[in-house]
Amino acid sequence: MKKAKLTMLAGILAASTVAAPAMAELSANIGVTNNYIWRGVTQSNDSAAVQGGIDYTGKQGWYVGTWMSNVDFSNTGGNSEYELDLYGGYGQEINQDWSWDAGLIYYAYPLSTDVNFLEIYGSATWKWLNFGLNYTLSGEASSPSAFRSGDYYLHASGDWSVATDWSVGATIGTYDFDDLSSSDGDYFHFQLRGTRTTENMGDFTIALDQNDLDGTDLNGKKFDDPRITVMWTKSF
Repeated sequence: MKKAKLTMLAGILAASTVAAPAMAELSANIGVTNNYIWRGVTQSNDSAAVQGGIDYTGKQGWYVGTWMSNVDFSNTGGNSEYELDLYGGYGQEINQDWSWDAGLIYYAYPLSTDVNFLEIYGSATWKWLNFGLNYTLSGEASSPSAFRSGDYYLHASGDWSVATDWSVGATIGTYDFDDLSSSDGDYFHFQLRGTRTTENMGDFTIALDQNDLDGTDLNGKKFDDPRITVMWTKSF
């Protein structure tokens, strides 16, 4: 697959369960991981990544933000470069148990000219469970390719507190690429994770990711090999 890119799902779409705050807020986040995994697939050639973003949330529940990470697609014949995401949306609480969120996100790769793409997304959260849909509106890749238009990604995730400052979570997702046959790129993935949250030091997460993609990269590593990631993130 030319550029099978989630993030941990909670990474670039951390705002996907936004509730209306009492006042406008500007926040920032930084992170380091031994492997940038997005929707079950490495984006950094199984190498480390440094990441960070800035978000502004308005009084009524709307938000805008940007997020960056180094990426490396040389394992599939692409480039080593960086990813710049621009997004905005709107989210609200319905009641004590339910909330929803919708918006647009633009994935840009400034050192390349044919891989940028635009998604629309929507999600709903019930207590500890979040589920949603991302749909590719347009992309610059030449046909046939993923990330052009009509692709959709369905996902569900949950996180549970198991002890003071500790939580466990799981994510499942499935990707359907409109411009490719199912045997060329469609796939399913899951993630299991545990997180230790500290007030001053940030969050420490260890995760196991697995997908069912066929084939190997240019380094001979199978796309569907399980991958263990360790991540540190901190918000300001």
